[in-house]
Amino acid sequence: MSREHIFSNATSRKDSKIPLAVKGMANMPDRTIGFDGPTARILCRSHNSRLSILDSEAKKLADGLHKFVDGEKHTTVHVNGSLLERWALKTLINFLASGLADKKKWTPDRDPVLSAYGLKRLPSSCGLYLLRLDGYEPLSTEQSGVTPAWAGSTEGTPEACMGGIIYLHGVAFFLLLDIAFLEALRTCDLGFTKSNIPLSYDRLKYHPIAAQLSDGQGHSLVVLFDWPQDDEAPTQ
Repeated sequence: MSREHIFSNATSRKDSKIPLAVKGMANMPDRTIGFDGPTARILCRSHNSRLSILDSEAKKLADGLHKFVDGEKHTTVHVNGSLLERWALKTLINFLASGLADKKKWTPDRDPVLSAYGLKRLPSSCGLYLLRLDGYEPLSTEQSGVTPAWAGSTEGTPEACMGGIIYLHGVAFFLLLDIAFLEALRTCDLGFTKSNIPLSYDRLKYHPIAAQLSDGQGHSLVVLFDWPQDDEAPTQ
């Protein structure tokens, strides 16, 4: 078994002088934790190495975000949306399997694992959504984390993971695993006190083509996403 970083080590700066911050961990408060992220023995070395292509894709986005916060005037990043989606899925699975998502370790279902390895497509309309943030201030420019979305009992006991918010250095995505959750977002008033980010239907963009960040001081980052041509948006 290998010691797997819950959040890809490739997305952090090398020799960073800024401590990593974590957010959304059930068994770890939102805070800075030093210069290395949490790890867990989840996968054997062979299966772990097969996912390195996903870490490399996430690194492209992370490097662009680092250039943005470092004051580069204009930065453009091209990412493969499908690989980034699989990376987000891998990250959520790591989070569940490590025991950081709840009081117990959650064994992931077979289908999402197959999807993380590129062996099975996620159900229609499930997958990566860009989550629009307005005025959000991350704990650090090196912030990583996951806040899972649970279906559970009326007592608040988690029974199934419907997806999760994935944080990366000031941007956020939502990874949807069950289309029923999207309908609940559209029709119900759901609470998200653990994320401190308003997750609502109108803030989500399925398989975004482009995203832009601006600091209001002349610095901007544009991220361009490439998706399969047969990609279908969820019915509005």
